[in-house]
Amino acid sequence: MNLAAVTCLLPVFEGLDREADEESVSFACDRLRNALSEIDGFIPFDWPSWCDKAFGFMLSPSLIQEADLATIFKLITFHFRQNRFVDGHLEEVVRTGLILRALRRIHEVDGASLGWRSVQVGC
Repeated sequence: MNLAAVTCLLPVFEGLDREADEESVSFACDRLRNALSEIDGFIPFDWPSWCDKAFGFMLSPSLIQEADLATIFKLITFHFRQNRFVDGHLEEVVRTGLILRALRRIHEVDGASLGWRSVQVGC
């Protein structure tokens, strides 16, 4: 799995916060959706049953720092799926920084698996 396709989006998400305009957030979400599709990063699993765990990450974002890659990709998949049923959900988790934390964790784990911090390449 080429994680650089996802981690190269870090700069896009680093500029987003509660005050980010809708167009910027939507653009970032579209870029991430495309990158995840490109690397088969959407994990097929019973995401509705994972609701409590996903919201646990929202309540305690520091949990992301201990999560493995499978869990991070499940978390991201969950939020994209949840957005289908709760309009604006994905934008909200982007604005809170949860997706940014998840992308940073992917970058961290990817670099550690290679024995160095991976270099971001242009997306």
